[in-house]
Amino acid sequence: MKPRAPFRTPRSAVAAFLTALSLARVLAETVYELRGNDPRNWRVSFAVQTSPERGSLTSPYVIVVGGSRNFVPTRLAVDTLGNVYVGGTVSWEFGTDAALVKVDNTGRIVFTTIVGGDGFETVSAVAVDGAGRAYLAGTTTSPDFPGIRLGGTPGETGPWDGFIVRLTPEGGLAYAVRLGGSRRTEVGGLAVDREGAAYLAGWTEAQDFPFTAGAFESATPGGAVQSVAFVSKLSPAGDRLIYAAALGGAKIVCAEAGPCLHPLAARSSAEAIVVDGAGNAYVAGLTNATDFPVTPGALSSDCRCSVDRPNAFVTRLAADGSRLLFSTFLAAPSAVAFRPGVTVAGLALHPSGSVFVTGATTSDQFPVTPGAWRTVRDPATAPPGEPAAFVARLSPDASRLEYSTLLSGLGGERSAAIRTDGAGNAYVVGGRVSVGIVVVRVTDQPAQSFARHAAASPPVSPGGFARGGEFFVKLAADGGSASFWTRLPDGFGGQDLALDPLGSVLLLGRGGYLSRMRIPELPPILGVANAAGSAVSGRIAPGELVSIFGPDLGPDEPAGLRLDPNGRVTTKLAGVEARIGGALAPLLYAQKDQLNAVVPFRGSVDPLPRLEVIRDGRTVGAVQLAVVPLQPAIFTVADGFAAALNEDQTVNARENPAKPGSVVSIFATGLGTFVPPLEDGQVPTSAQHRLFEPVVIQDLVRRTPLEVLYAGQAPGLVAGVAQINFRLPQRLSLDSDRLWLALSVRSFSLLFSIHARGNP
Repeated sequence: MKPRAPFRTPRSAVAAFLTALSLARVLAETVYELRGNDPRNWRVSFAVQTSPERGSLTSPYVIVVGGSRNFVPTRLAVDTLGNVYVGGTVSWEFGTDAALVKVDNTGRIVFTTIVGGDGFETVSAVAVDGAGRAYLAGTTTSPDFPGIRLGGTPGETGPWDGFIVRLTPEGGLAYAVRLGGSRRTEVGGLAVDREGAAYLAGWTEAQDFPFTAGAFESATPGGAVQSVAFVSKLSPAGDRLIYAAALGGAKIVCAEAGPCLHPLAARSSAEAIVVDGAGNAYVAGLTNATDFPVTPGALSSDCRCSVDRPNAFVTRLAADGSRLLFSTFLAAPSAVAFRPGVTVAGLALHPSGSVFVTGATTSDQFPVTPGAWRTVRDPATAPPGEPAAFVARLSPDASRLEYSTLLSGLGGERSAAIRTDGAGNAYVVGGRVSVGIVVVRVTDQPAQSFARHAAASPPVSPGGFARGGEFFVKLAADGGSASFWTRLPDGFGGQDLALDPLGSVLLLGRGGYLSRMRIPELPPILGVANAAGSAVSGRIAPGELVSIFGPDLGPDEPAGLRLDPNGRVTTKLAGVEARIGGALAPLLYAQKDQLNAVVPFRGSVDPLPRLEVIRDGRTVGAVQLAVVPLQPAIFTVADGFAAALNEDQTVNARENPAKPGSVVSIFATGLGTFVPPLEDGQVPTSAQHRLFEPVVIQDLVRRTPLEVLYAGQAPGLVAGVAQINFRLPQRLSLDSDRLWLALSVRSFSLLFSIHARGNP
């Protein structure tokens, strides 16, 4: 028998295969999982991106980093080529890991590196050096965190240590260092100089923290000192400390005159750091120590603080860490106990030597300057005790304020980050605290989404977005005006920002969005939110009702849902369509800056579907999202109260509470699929489509589950809205009419409340 000739692929097929492989590598995201301190357990894999689209160095984009991972971004940095590095945390079932995502200058994800151990990691800062090496810093509780440890007892780890990780340009691990002692240490800020030396700023409670001989040391933990701020410089190789200096004090005063009621200690912490070309470190933070070190001629030598009302400081440390070049308080007295008068969120340097500081103040005595953009807190929304965001520009020697301004002047608002350009303009992002976009009603009438403080907000600039709990502002060099001011949906861009080499602005949001824009043009899509939730997310679930935000998506006159001849919700309103994963989504509402839609059940098979908004046949915005099985949210009216019906089908309200033993109905979306399956846009009239996932309702006071009578599609409402009917206990002991409950499905637990009447 003749030997069989080997199979030979035709040359054209080989060429086609190699071409496809090359394309796949171009579009592949390399994923490094560096968990634990044993390299044999580390993994490298490739995730091929489904969208082949690529932009250019100058084109705007909106992408979602993290994909379907439970990734929460916190900080970003940009290199000289316009590549972006996004740091954050990835949550697992039993902990969190640090993660960094590299996005090239066209908006394509290049690699994701995950670093951690058996405990919890949080990320507070990201940096990149001139060689394209990314740095990630934060705090770890993992005893098996990779790399070496500096400080403490050899072979032991503290309960919380700071860490820094340097990656190679390809995303692999160059070094990992944990820093701390026998007690808690946390890292707040990170900077890198031109030689590749890394600077960490944070705070420590450890007496055995590795402070170095010859470094500036005003106090160390112990006795009357609970914690001190630290500034540490690490060698370019990451193998030793060049210096580690302490910043703190020991003297405190009580909030009221007289002796303190119980023993308390001084606390100081560093939250932000930047480094100039000479290697001098600028650090800002918080202290309640009245003897925190300040220098002669500084702006303020008065802390104006007490044990429970700390204030901010700004300090410049010499390049060798041995002395202070300047140190000043940035202080204002807080009228409310346990709230600082001033906090600091970010620092930036101008080539002239001016220092830009942003943060928040709870005081009506914060030092603003004449002619600044906003000098008065809004008395209706920002009484003393409510934080209001600010920007201050200090002279190079910190002896005076070149300007100091509030931002919106609204209460509950904090800035998160600041950058400055060569002309001295300041760019700031931030957001409101625990306030967001709220959907107050979902019926066959147009849904109304709004920000609770929108009416009090200063008018946005032309081209801006008028609603939302986050903001972006570009301040003029003299601080007297804002050349661009806009609000943003919660979760879209209020976490961090950066400027790329060509002057574009990059915004980062906790919802996973990374966007690049050129002022005054905002990205066309400003995120997608669960219609019952409060913040945008990069993830969607089949059948979820969502709100799509953007500056110019729909008609000037709002349009409500329509039914086709078959009784289904139409996919087109006022010339607008939304396509998700190739399938048209039923549209519930369309207006200029918002669309409400239902994620198609059949259009969410693709794990990374593309959302396109089409207006009059033209695509006006697009973004790639990630599909997850569940993303639940409960429709609410206000203050955590569910949009609920009592047993007699009347609206649950303060004046109409539910009775003990009665049945209450609440409504939610994003709870997954139904059995039997539903069709897109269907409006079922009977209660026959049950949720596939079991639902539990629990009384949080009694810690007992309630009887769930029905959990499925809400009859008479569009497919995707779930109705949950449950019975209240026969005995209700309430101090007020508010009953706190929790809805649990899989690993999700959602808190809500209803109005109920207790037993006599």
